[in-house]
Parts: sequence; structure tokens; C-alpha cells
Amino acid sequence: MLAATLPARLPHTFQEETRVRISRILWPIAVTASLLLAAVPAAAANPLFGSISGPAPAPSSPAPSSPAPSAPQVPLAPPETPAAEKPVTPPVVEDPPVSLTRAQMVIDRARSQVGVPYAWGGGNIHGPTRGIRDGGVADRHGDFNKIGFDCSGLLVYSFAGAGVFLPRTSGAIFRAGTQVPLAQRKPGDVLFYGPGGSHHAALYIGNGMVIESPFSGATVRIAPINWSGIQPVAVRFV
Repeated sequence: MLAATLPARLPHTFQEETRVRISRILWPIAVTASLLLAAVPAAAANPLFGSISGPAPAPSSPAPSSPAPSAPQVPLAPPETPAAEKPVTPPVVEDPPVSLTRAQMVIDRARSQVGVPYAWGGGNIHGPTRGIRDGGVADRHGDFNKIGFDCSGLLVYSFAGAGVFLPRTSGAIFRAGTQVPLAQRKPGDVLFYGPGGSHHAALYIGNGMVIESPFSGATVRIAPINWSGIQPVAVRFV
């Protein structure tokens, strides 16, 4: 039985020995190859060894791009000064003195009646009226039949145009206003004659001239100042 079994084990033993021998030859080769394969990725990652495939190409710089066309420069407007800082020049308005304006109104209203007949007791704020009897000179001149002014009636009408309402007789007018020295008279002042201004009154218009309704038989006129019997004061209402 031993002889019968020996041939069967010999081939098996030979095959095993052959495999062992081959394994002993191939094992170091396999181990070396494994080590080499394991070392390749580590070396590639190490900057001291560089890349396996050679030095990495230098990064290429981007091609210079042509500059975009710039928008046209628009000049900027200078900043506005705030409204509060803007210089404000007030308009120059030169109003004439109120008194002079009212005085001129009085003078113009009196001047409009030049040529109207004298009528004793005639005239009011609305204009000339019929005269009245005096039992003397005025009656002889027929003043009671005339439409006109006496001296004080002309003043009443003239000053009413400026909103000043005077008494009806020259003496009362003399006492009603503001008296100023005759040398300081101004256009629009009233000049008087006789005691307390009871004889006559005339409107001073400047340059030594007056407008007056002087006496029966005359008319309203522009005349030089009569210095005879004049009061030393003028009376001012405007």
C-alpha cells in the first residue's frame, strides 16, 4: 500500500515546492512594487520633489484687455448757495413824503378852480355854491346870485380832497391848524390876514405865490403873496 500511495503524493509535493519557490521569488518583487506604488503619490504631493510629470507650467497672465471707452466728461454745475445764505438786496423804494403828497393834492384841487367867481359865503367840500347876502359890498356885486367861492370856501373845498375837513370861516380855520413861523412856510400852508385871521386867507403854493379867492367882483386866482397886514404865522394842516 505504501508503494501505491507514493506516486500520488510525489507530484503534489513537487507542485507545492514549485509554488513555494515561485512565491519566494515573486514575493520580494511584489513587496518592492507595492512600496514603489505607495511612494509615488507621496512624492507627487511633496513640493521638494516637484511633479512626477515635470515642472508645472507657470500660470499664464491674462491677456491685456483694451480699456472700455469712457463716458464724456460733463462739467459739473457749481453748487448752489443755500437760500438762507443768498445775499438779498431789498428793492429801493423812495416814497415821497406823505405830507408833500397831500399838500400837492390840496394845491391841485385849488388850482382847478382858477377863474371861478368870488361869491361871499359860497363854496363847500363839493365845490362852488351860490353866495349869500351880506348887506353891503357883496350885495352890491350881486354875490347872492353867483356860483362861486369866498376865501374860506375855496380852502374848505381844496383840503377836502386830501381828507381834511376845515371849519367854514377864516377865523375858525386860523385856530384849527398848527401854527408855524411865517418864514418856515411850506406849500400847502395857509396864510392869514387881519386880527385872528378874520379878514382873509390864502393857500401858499411855493415860490412866493398863493391861490386865493380875494374879494367880490374878482375870481379865483394865482397871485404873489400880499405882505400887507399878513399874520406872522402860517397854519399847517398837511
